[in-house]
Amino acid sequence: VPPKPPEHNDSVTMMFKTMRSERMIKFSLEFPEESQRERFPVIFHNVQSLNKNILDVKSDKTVLSASMISLVETRTKPNDSLEIEGFKVVHRRDCNDIRKPFGQITYVKNHLKYESIAEKCEYSGKNHIEYSSIKIYDICIISVYNSPNSSFDVLKRHINEVITASKRFCENIIVVGNFNINLKIKTNYKFIEYMKSFGLTLINKLIKNSTNTKPQIDYIPSLIQMAGNLIILKV
Repeated sequence: VPPKPPEHNDSVTMMFKTMRSERMIKFSLEFPEESQRERFPVIFHNVQSLNKNILDVKSDKTVLSASMISLVETRTKPNDSLEIEGFKVVHRRDCNDIRKPFGQITYVKNHLKYESIAEKCEYSGKNHIEYSSIKIYDICIISVYNSPNSSFDVLKRHINEVITASKRFCENIIVVGNFNINLKIKTNYKFIEYMKSFGLTLINKLIKNSTNTKPQIDYIPSLIQMAGNLIILKV
């Protein structure tokens, strides 16, 4: 027989009531979908098959609160239905035949004006890199996927192309991506130094590996004057 519930004046019940009324620490974590501030949230994610995960994306309140959603390694085919209510697709690249670690898609909110600045894909042997640059307001947001098998020289060449093209249209630039580079290895600091050569600096700290293959996909090189209303989430 289960025990009966405590009475309203039970000592334990009264203690919890007192603790709730006198608590000194208030919950202050703000989720993007609950924020009342004027902002421009951007979501970046290596989705590893959007076709499989589209229902999860459509039901994720944090993702849907974004102004822009950038997904890589989508592994999609041209006949896949990938619409998200409230968003328009401004960039999409699918697999031609079989699904493989390939593809990119970018959504923006229906009310936002945008301009497609640059896009490219190189898929030749071990080198595989994709990028796009979308201008919204006065910011160019560059999304990159770089295969772990690509050489650093190939990555540099494409980064140079897309940043150079974007600088013709935007003074403010944000680069998000899965670069597949482990920046905890000192020999890979050359990537950060290369980004600095364009005037870009990291706007976040590198704390721990964020993938099971060691690279961190959470670093965000930026050339931007005012980032107060810009929120970047890499999930």
